[in-house]
Amino acid sequence: MKKIILLIILFVSGILVVNSCKKDKCKDVICENGTCVEGNCNCDYGWEGLLCDKKKSEVFLGFWEGEFDCGAFKDTTVIKIKEVENTLDSLKMNTVGFAVSYLGLSFSLDEYTFTGKIDKDFKSFKIGPNHIVFEKFGQQIEADITGKGELPEKDGTLNLAITVTNAVTSQDCQGEFKK
Repeated sequence: MKKIILLIILFVSGILVVNSCKKDKCKDVICENGTCVEGNCNCDYGWEGLLCDKKKSEVFLGFWEGEFDCGAFKDTTVIKIKEVENTLDSLKMNTVGFAVSYLGLSFSLDEYTFTGKIDKDFKSFKIGPNHIVFEKFGQQIEADITGKGELPEKDGTLNLAITVTNAVTSQDCQGEFKK
């Protein structure tokens, strides 16, 4: 009986020694926005990279240049996309060179900021609805801006579709943009 107890004690002691010698694979791994599991970072929603240090939304941010085709006319346009502070899936967009036509008059959209929400896949975003008021010759024309942007492939092209709708008409504009 004493031999069996001694064997059990040695067996349990051996297991404790072996387990205490296992190296913590996460000891030197600092996951900025995630959790370390077996030496690798599992990133929180909206983050990627080896250390979960890169926002997935960064793929949209920056200056994009291309041409908006609004049917009757085309405009070379620069689009600036910025993040909304303290969010992972919202953005702000401004344009330079983007105008729409209404009743024979041209209305620039360059002074307006449009907001958008990035989809869960971080490959597309929805714009608006954003309500704006154009002022021309002492008159105010209200419009809503909606749309969608998407990165279909990793070729660096942003496809953008914007619709400007007011009480009388609607105008669709589409374009491809590159950084």
